[in-house]
Amino acid sequence: MVEKILDFKIRSYIGKSFIACFFKMRKKIKTNLSFSLITLVIAFSGSNLFHAKANEASSQTESPKLEEQAAGIKGEYEEFLRKFKEKPPHGMILIPGGVFMMGSEHGDTDEKPVHEVALGPFFIDQFEVTQKKFEKVMGFNPSIFISGTFTGGYLMPGESGEEPAKFKGHNRPVERVTWHEAKEYCEKLNKRLPTEAEWEYAARAGSTTKFYWGDKSDVSFSWTAKNARSRSHLVGEKNPNAFNLYDISGNVWEWVADWYEEKSYSKKPEANPKGPVTGVNKVMRGGSWYAHPNYSRSTYRAQNDPTVKYTDIGFRCVLAPLW
Repeated sequence: MVEKILDFKIRSYIGKSFIACFFKMRKKIKTNLSFSLITLVIAFSGSNLFHAKANEASSQTESPKLEEQAAGIKGEYEEFLRKFKEKPPHGMILIPGGVFMMGSEHGDTDEKPVHEVALGPFFIDQFEVTQKKFEKVMGFNPSIFISGTFTGGYLMPGESGEEPAKFKGHNRPVERVTWHEAKEYCEKLNKRLPTEAEWEYAARAGSTTKFYWGDKSDVSFSWTAKNARSRSHLVGEKNPNAFNLYDISGNVWEWVADWYEEKSYSKKPEANPKGPVTGVNKVMRGGSWYAHPNYSRSTYRAQNDPTVKYTDIGFRCVLAPLW
């Protein structure tokens, strides 16, 4: 049985040993069943391995109210994880449940206050949804990247230039998708868009720095306006985070499920927060090839009309029992 999935105080010897091994080898780990199963074992062990670092950096402790809320969803997650014990969903990474400090006191107003959030385990796409996958499910490919500085030597190996200033790529992230189209795609696969809290928890991967790799922008981890040459790039070209997620920072913005509300962080504490019930704009996370590196911070919150289509907005899906 899963023992206190959301109990961030568990610090077993096995957990500590695994962390050291994981961070040493994570750059060499490829997407395969073995890695997925290893991650699955983490969630079943009940050890919130990646939260330990964040917990040590914070003077706050889990509140009794949050602990009670976490206990209330324990059974639901036990049943959810049991379904995938033998065969994790293809192309997805299991994120162990835990408690983390969401937001940043050094960020914008809507990133404050930093508040404690508890989450159950969930699976999330390892890569941003590609044009190939989107077209297979939806029957069309809306992506059309236009570059005013396109030249004959601009394309990377394996990419195609259908027109002098336009090109598509099966393994590029799909873009020019509305929030509604992203939601529909996920639902057709019995998945959904991640909540804002799930997205940030997955992006941080236990880190407490501005970016998942540190406090300074680094072109080896992210495609932004600093190095992207005014275009999107093939998924998986940059270094992943500690959860082995690619392009969670940069390349294209990612739609999430939540409606945007500037002061939504003042409502705390929460377990599996879903965000405001209604609103005008939807939240986007992660920055993009078009945006300044600062917008790729793990805590940065962007917003947009759910009906817009831009060449730097895409998404990824999650699989979880919530909703």
